[in-house]
Amino acid sequence: MRIGSVFKFAGALLLLITVTLPIQAKTSLTLDSGEVLHDPTKPADWRASRPAKAVARQYKLNYILNADGRKMAMINGQRVSVGDYVSGAKVLAISEGSVSLMVDGQRRTLRVSGATGIKIRK
Repeated sequence: MRIGSVFKFAGALLLLITVTLPIQAKTSLTLDSGEVLHDPTKPADWRASRPAKAVARQYKLNYILNADGRKMAMINGQRVSVGDYVSGAKVLAISEGSVSLMVDGQRRTLRVSGATGIKIRK
């Protein structure tokens, strides 16, 4: 007898959830009389979310280091070598005066400006 009452309760709970779920997803409800009821808990300045605008990524080549045949660069304050990733871009090549990156499927070249290249000869 006790198991039967548990099943009755579970069935009633399932019915209640099934009936109320479609109503909870709406922010307003239109009655048969045409009256529109709005969600009183919704903030007054609420708007549907919009997709975020794509922000153009910025890459700053701080310096290039060429020592003992090893080429490294500092981009956005992060030390990188060929094959590394920095701020979502893959480092393709490092030369004495520039670094090539692959950004969103497009090749982009950062160039040394001023005396930011460091060359150590042995």
